[in-house]
Amino acid sequence: MPEDRAADRFYQAEMVPRLTGLRRGIRLDVAKPDGDDRYVAVSFAGIYALVVWFDGGESLTVALPPSGGPGFDEGAQKVRA
Repeated sequence: MPEDRAADRFYQAEMVPRLTGLRRGIRLDVAKPDGDDRYVAVSFAGIYALVVWFDGGESLTVALPPSGGPGFDEGAQKVRA
């Protein structure tokens, strides 16, 4: 199945090089917005990784600035300027 092959490619490209760090609690936080495999992945609870794949025609927004939430105060705006 194509999904299985995509998961295998993800594991080889992203997980295998980081296995030692992941076992020590280092967090996986990766986005691959171009190429044949497009995905965003994060690890959580020390043993899980959540990966979301996107079709080639979809637009990815990997990060957005805060909108009125934490970090949006006047001091944070000055630091960003």
